[in-house]
Amino acid sequence: MITAQTTRQRCRQTLGAWLHGRRRPVEATPASWALLAPVGDRVAEIEAVAEQMHGALRVMIDPHFTPGACTWCAPARPELATVRVCGDPDPDREDLKPLFAVEVCHRCAVNPRTGAVRQALIEAGPHRLVEVEVCE
Repeated sequence: MITAQTTRQRCRQTLGAWLHGRRRPVEATPASWALLAPVGDRVAEIEAVAEQMHGALRVMIDPHFTPGACTWCAPARPELATVRVCGDPDPDREDLKPLFAVEVCHRCAVNPRTGAVRQALIEAGPHRLVEVEVCE
């Protein structure tokens, strides 16, 4: 007959096992590269932002891109910067902080309201080209 254990009893048994070195093996956390979507999917999402805004955009895959910390979301939730956005702001506009070049995570790049690609396309205007580099 199986006896019903209370939550308290199970917690005490687990804690006792942990304290006495009888722990279950912990699976290795995957590297951050393993969590990234394939390059083709990331490029398609970036191009979709430009298509929605009817802007001129050139997306390149840079094999020598060394990711660092995202400059837009760190330190609140540090992410891996995998996108470099090189804007070409219109000199006639007087923006507070024009976007010339920034390295951001994919989420900060394609955010529909406050993304780096969107900001660069707005500041560039209709006849200027925004360049985006994506790491491999």
